[in-house]
Amino acid sequence: MSLTNDLIDTVAYKNATTATEPDVLAKLANHDEHWVRVRVANNRHTPPAILQKLADDLHPTVRANTACRKDLPLDVILAIEARAQPLGDAGLIDTIQASLASRSDCPEAHLWRVFATQRFAVLIALVHNPNTPQSLGEALAQSQKRRRSDEAKEVKEMAMKKWPTNQPPG
Repeated sequence: MSLTNDLIDTVAYKNATTATEPDVLAKLANHDEHWVRVRVANNRHTPPAILQKLADDLHPTVRANTACRKDLPLDVILAIEARAQPLGDAGLIDTIQASLASRSDCPEAHLWRVFATQRFAVLIALVHNPNTPQSLGEALAQSQKRRRSDEAKEVKEMAMKKWPTNQPPG
């Protein structure tokens, strides 16, 4: 890669991070380098139509960063998750499911579904979600009792603090 191309990519990266004009963001959303498209996905000024396009990006990191947007409609995140499942990309799926678990607009049925994965990032997101129901919080604390890892202890302690139960510790 030449110095000119490096400079162009650096400018694209900066613009993807700071641009507010939809036409500029639309052009950068088509950039060859995935890391520029990631910056467009993370830019708070990126319009919903461009985010919808990035949700279908070929690069999993772009899709994961798009799925983490709180202003992205829930159905779009669920669609990203559905497309990721057959690929078996655990990192991408973890990121998407943790994003779902953290959303206050996520229906209870989906919260229970992602809870069943028992993935640390998902469990932490559930603990911090203000709309996680009491029954799920209690199940979260109980599910960690038999696990011995430091992560399990952290989740259990956080869940028990948020959703105290009358059950003896164990």
